[in-house]
Amino acid sequence: MALDQARKEWEDNTESAPKKVTQGTYKKWTVVQPFRRFGEALAWLDWNDDIIEIKKLETLNPGIGGPTKLLKFLQSIADKHGLRISAWIVAYSPDQPALEGKLRTQKGLEEWYRRRGFQIERNPCGGAFGWYPTAAKDAE
Repeated sequence: MALDQARKEWEDNTESAPKKVTQGTYKKWTVVQPFRRFGEALAWLDWNDDIIEIKKLETLNPGIGGPTKLLKFLQSIADKHGLRISAWIVAYSPDQPALEGKLRTQKGLEEWYRRRGFQIERNPCGGAFGWYPTAAKDAE
């Protein structure tokens, strides 16, 4: 029930912004990624059990804090409904045409999540996994 309420709050405060992405090297196909827009940022989320999973988080305008505002809003929803947030943290190339402005490196992206209260575990194969809050409320 809490997850449904949290999802409704998210959807009531964001707008649908699906992205069509072409994938494949030899044989191409198109997939639709179900992003939602909050201010100057996009997020693709999955909602499972008591976890809000960030599949992708993107800026629409680098350097003005759009993803930070989106993440703060998402954290407020998670805190209000007693949920956790998980994220596979990987810096990836922007869709074309590429955004102008400085985009984060892998190390910078991990630090960005860490400064916002996420616990980070590095993956030896690349990328990292993060979760918020760092401890379940009933374990505190």
